[in-house]
Amino acid sequence: MTITDVTQLEDLIISTARQLGVHPTALAMTQVALDLAGSEVIDGMIVVPGKGALKPDDYLKSLRSAMPSGFAPVAAPVEITVTKNLTDEMRREIAESRSNVLPAEWHAVRSRMKGLTAEIMDERASEVTL
Repeated sequence: MTITDVTQLEDLIISTARQLGVHPTALAMTQVALDLAGSEVIDGMIVVPGKGALKPDDYLKSLRSAMPSGFAPVAAPVEITVTKNLTDEMRREIAESRSNVLPAEWHAVRSRMKGLTAEIMDERASEVTL
């Protein structure tokens, strides 16, 4: 079997799996390589030496029932939101991730601070609930 044959077989297995709505994991592809070693793809069928031919979807259904953990559902395409300014997007994400509650030890720390640090802490405290 040449490299082209192996690639053709892998491509057939992956495309058939996607048609079935799943994506084979590395573990499943390792099992495919073991099961179909020496096989060829002829007219869309997998020809296993000494055993005959089988349809790729039949083989994958059998493999999926034998090792369901070897397949993951094909994820829906992720929508990418385009922003005009990366900095604005990052600021929005940071603002969303911040908690609106001050840490429990905040008052003890604030009582020791003076000057600019105290002013900034007071400003931050006015933004959140105490």
